[in-house]
Amino acid sequence: MREQLKCNGKLLPSVDRVAFMEAVLGRSIQDYETAQSLKGPVFFDRGIPEWLRFLGTSAQPNVIAAKQCRYAGTVFVAEPWPEIFVCDHYRQHRYERAAKSYEPTISAYIEAGYKTCVIPKVSVQERVKFILAQIETGAQQVHRANVGSAGS
Repeated sequence: MREQLKCNGKLLPSVDRVAFMEAVLGRSIQDYETAQSLKGPVFFDRGIPEWLRFLGTSAQPNVIAAKQCRYAGTVFVAEPWPEIFVCDHYRQHRYERAAKSYEPTISAYIEAGYKTCVIPKVSVQERVKFILAQIETGAQQVHRANVGSAGS
């Protein structure tokens, strides 16, 4: 959205929502592919299941490619939090409208086969600590499962 506003582009949700979402999906696929070469963990602010839900099951190449892009099995989600919500040039909707998108967003991930983990409403430092602890716990469980199956 920033890029489009900067260059007076037309790929904006207020101009052509479907074209905007297709562009966002394409960018998300690129981001996913770029992240494959990075040392993890890698975090994404928003994700492919959200855009697929909006676009539906059309047979466009981006939709087919996107279904092959899988994140880690657990997706961290932040519940609506009015005390920290900010309305700005890019986020123009009021809190109430933003909060209404929470359930459909979460269900998009669940329907795509992900587990969700709600991030507690605490300080930024405590949220980071919580997420890293969850990742470590998950890594330990995977390691134990791999060690157990190697001995079979």
